[in-house]
Order: sequence, then structure tokens, then C-alpha cells
Amino acid sequence: MGEEKRVLVKLTKDQINPCIVMLTSFCENNTGHSNIIIEGDDIDQSCIDRLGEALGEYDVIIIKSKNEDAIGDIPELPVDVIIDGDISKVLNGEEDGILIAPDAHDAGMACKDVRGKYPVIAYPDDKPWLSTNIHYDLESIWWEYAKKTCVFHELMETFLESSLSNTFLEEYAIKLCDENDQIRETINQTRETIGKLLG
Repeated sequence: MGEEKRVLVKLTKDQINPCIVMLTSFCENNTGHSNIIIEGDDIDQSCIDRLGEALGEYDVIIIKSKNEDAIGDIPELPVDVIIDGDISKVLNGEEDGILIAPDAHDAGMACKDVRGKYPVIAYPDDKPWLSTNIHYDLESIWWEYAKKTCVFHELMETFLESSLSNTFLEEYAIKLCDENDQIRETINQTRETIGKLLG
């Protein structure tokens, strides 16, 4: 049995489902009792109840922060991370153990390279649960934990709706084609000029 932990999570109402995924990953990998302190201006008792119900199988107490000064040095868990291992040393400041997913992807790392090696995987830019850009292999770790939650289908529906309405890739492809057309025209004009000069 692990030791008791206290962690702080700052969020807004629209981050409740991703928060459930993050806290599920935390609870799955960090045994023992945890007091999870929730802070957010628009977080009300219904949000606390929803988090409590979603994490009901774990030994946690969800507490709404009433006074920012009372929080002190409680370590914060951002909503956009996955806890993929024991984070006791991270919480105690003994080690970093944080992997920034887009940086790891850019370095050619895949899931097989990071599983079990980094207890905290952060998704700071494009979020796995939103269709805002191109997605990559390391996001599948986030979705593996999402499958363990009661909000998985809701997250999938939101992601699908977002994907169907997202025009980023189409607009980017059109922009690339336009740029290529301009480059092609410049090359053709340069060839004509060189041809005339050598002519």
C-alpha cells in the first residue's frame, strides 16, 4: 500500500473530462490514499461530485479549494498530463521524470520508447482530446487511460465532432498548393529569362 498523497489540480468546467482521464492515470499508478484539491473559479459542487463519481473506485477524496493561501506547497498536476508511473519522487522534487510529448515525437520517440520510462507525459500544445492539428503516436497513451474512464464515449464523440468540423489540414494543404504554384511560376519565369539571355 502506498503512502497518502496530496495534489492540487487547477481547471475549468470544460476541462472536467480530460481531468478525469488525468486523475485516473494518477490513481492507477499511485496506490494509497490521495486528497485531490480542486481549484477553479467556475468549479462548483456538481463538478466535484462528477469527479468523485468518476474516481469512485479509487481511494481518493476530492476537495474544492476554498482558500488559495491554504494550498501552500501542494504539488500541482496539470490537466494536460498523463501519469504513467509512480510519481512519488516527482512530487517530492527528487526527480523531473517529465516527458514533453511533442518534443519526444519530434525526436523520433514512439510509445514503445517511453512506456515505463517517464512517469509524467505532458501534452502542452495540441491536446489529444481535441482535433486541432496533426496527431501522433504518443497520444495513444492518453487514450489508453481515457478508455478506463466513464467519460470515454463522451470524449470520443467530442473528438469526432471536432475532427469533422476542423478545416485546419484542408486549409494548410491549399496554402501549400498556392505556395508551390507561386514557386513553380517563379522558376518558369527564371528559366525563360535565362533562356533569353543564353539565347
